[in-house]
Amino acid sequence: MSIQSNMKDAVCVILLFLCACSPKEQNSYEYTAPEFKKTYKAEIVPLNKDIMIGDVLQMYKSDDKLILQAKNIENKNEFQVFSEVNGEFLGAFGFVGRGDKELSFYFLNALSIDEKSMISVDNNCKMMNFDLTKATEPNNACAGDAFFVGNKNRSSQLHCLSDGSLLHIGSPRIFITDPTMFDTIARYNEYPRVTEVIDANSSIKNGYFGMNTHSAVNTSRTKLATVTHYGMLLEIFDLNKDAITPTQICRFYEPRMASRIAKEEDCVVGAMGIVATDNYIYTQYSTSTKLSEIVWNIGVFDWQGREVCCYTFEDNIQTFTVTSDDKRAYCWVQNADGEEFLGYFDLK
Repeated sequence: MSIQSNMKDAVCVILLFLCACSPKEQNSYEYTAPEFKKTYKAEIVPLNKDIMIGDVLQMYKSDDKLILQAKNIENKNEFQVFSEVNGEFLGAFGFVGRGDKELSFYFLNALSIDEKSMISVDNNCKMMNFDLTKATEPNNACAGDAFFVGNKNRSSQLHCLSDGSLLHIGSPRIFITDPTMFDTIARYNEYPRVTEVIDANSSIKNGYFGMNTHSAVNTSRTKLATVTHYGMLLEIFDLNKDAITPTQICRFYEPRMASRIAKEEDCVVGAMGIVATDNYIYTQYSTSTKLSEIVWNIGVFDWQGREVCCYTFEDNIQTFTVTSDDKRAYCWVQNADGEEFLGYFDLK
């Protein structure tokens, strides 16, 4: 075999290695629907069908407690606490107001890495810490003193990192600040290609990611996943103390936007929720094009963006969370009769 042939073979091997180790093609306009290896019909087991709450926005897990950001007709608190074991209502916390230990609006919420505390920030940059080990005690006992942070809140989502710094989704697109939100440590302000039409209109493109993005960090807070609705793009990032590095982008459903906020009729709804552990990314998504006919699935991906499995449901998942060992998902559910309840399903 000639030296020239050997060199060509070596170059081919190097190129194949680089392709395997590089992020998925950033400049592609090609969209491919996810193809899951396995699909499971999940059986949701009710935990509490009696509690009268509504407007459930988020669900968090702290030790053996489930914390729902929701309205309750029996109290005026922002967060409702339930037993993970039997769904029993345990208490509530989070006073709404402008006084001590109150926020006017619980706009951003983020769990600490040990899930024993939570910070909340209102849209006036007023922050408060909650000791979740006291979440079931009466009279908002878990609330710390409120204080002002930063000088302008440009975040739409917030996550606590392992060293106490804060990861923001907003403007800049993704950035990390110190716990006071005054000093920016790292930022990532690039956008992937979406479609030729959207890329040609910066207002629509910036609005698409600004308003349609959902985010989650893994258990150890070293990775970030973002996913979009109205179409569906999944992006994966590595997180370091002073760097945010994109590693993968998966284009599943093509966004087709009529304006900054409205989709075209033939555009799929896409993903409206995301949860992550150290092993997997869980996305709540729908392939429906009609908002009135949404049926939610949960698609599971690994941290290379590869499809793992999909869960389908008889009832509609509203919001959910997953245990860090990937064994169980807890969810707020609406059945075909419009009844809502707290439940769970086991993961395969």
